[in-house]
Amino acid sequence: MSITRWLIWFPPVVLLVVAMIFAPCWGLVAFHLPHTIVYGFIAILIYALTSYLMDLAWRLTIKGHPTYKRHLAIFGLLLLCIAAEELYLLLTSDMRSDWLPSIVGVIVGLSISSLPFTLGSRNPTYGWTLGLNKRRDLSRRLVIAADFHWK
Repeated sequence: MSITRWLIWFPPVVLLVVAMIFAPCWGLVAFHLPHTIVYGFIAILIYALTSYLMDLAWRLTIKGHPTYKRHLAIFGLLLLCIAAEELYLLLTSDMRSDWLPSIVGVIVGLSISSLPFTLGSRNPTYGWTLGLNKRRDLSRRLVIAADFHWK
């Protein structure tokens, strides 16, 4: 696998580093608005974009993982980063960030990345139309496997 294929991981990692480093400063740029409103929107935006880009990078570079495992891994990784950010702010300053907008941002980003799957079989990239409509070799026997639980 070439290095250019792995460059797709660069934007989410950079966004995560920005979120971790500049989280204490987000309260200082509250342009005469309450801290929680500005921090909430910034945190939701940053973490939604990060989780979306991480899911996209994972989907394009690492094959063979179901969506729920991929989303659980991304959610767990970003949750650890949010917890580390909270711990850092708790130990070094009197200012505390709000973890809820960050987690909401992660959930929003993963939900947005799942939107193509809501179309089901009508989506040409992920649906049934990816296969062939006809049997390849008509001379071979057709084997239909049915589950004995079906009624």
